[in-house]
Amino acid sequence: MSDKIILAADLHLTAETPICRTDDYVETQFRKLNFLIETANELCADIYIAGDIFDRSREPRWFEITVINIFEELRKNLGIITIPGNHDLPNHNIGKLYDSSLGILLHAIKNFIIYETPLETIAEINSSEGMIHQMIHKDKRIHENVKSKKAIKLLKECSKLDLITTGDNHKTFTEEYEGRLLVNPGSMMRKTADQFDHKPCFFIYDRKTKKLEQVFFPIESAKKVMTREHLEKQEAKDQRFENFIKHVRDGYEITFS
Repeated sequence: MSDKIILAADLHLTAETPICRTDDYVETQFRKLNFLIETANELCADIYIAGDIFDRSREPRWFEITVINIFEELRKNLGIITIPGNHDLPNHNIGKLYDSSLGILLHAIKNFIIYETPLETIAEINSSEGMIHQMIHKDKRIHENVKSKKAIKLLKECSKLDLITTGDNHKTFTEEYEGRLLVNPGSMMRKTADQFDHKPCFFIYDRKTKKLEQVFFPIESAKKVMTREHLEKQEAKDQRFENFIKHVRDGYEITFS
């Protein structure tokens, strides 16, 4: 067991380019993944990934092979430890893990370990460290219609764990309670237009000192690789529809071509 751990989550690796991205999105993902592995090798650190390595339960074979080749660059004395996320599993079903791209990694990479825990269930990696893929928030809920749990509550519930790594919430934050840490690294990629200001990162945890260090992935300016044009078009469309409804309510005569 190494003295240091890299804490990451929500890589959401995919062969598809999101509508908001204007760069070579696939290549950008691979560069970031290489950066993660290179950092682990330099520090002699294991890697914990709190779910959603993939964006879909099954990616194309060529894409899986590339991901395998990158992960295999990790030193043989180090390990990648992960739990399934909702995007990793077909129909969110843990019983179908081996039908997924995540299951392919398990068979292809020797130092790759999956704790086969159901979603929203703590995986106890050892006596003091755990991971969970569940929507966790720090101060405010993500949305009133999205079920989530407060970070401090989870720390209180899991009182024997000194370190909990969480995934599912794509925003980055940490929480501390009685000297114990909860780390939500956030997403590795900026997949949606509302992530213009997101700074993808991971954390390094030192088991001896119990210190936490934040490391940012190298990224291009959002203005250079992202666009809001699709949102602006949708807003204009919504406005036209609202105007139409208003005219109908006001009794205007509406004709169609």
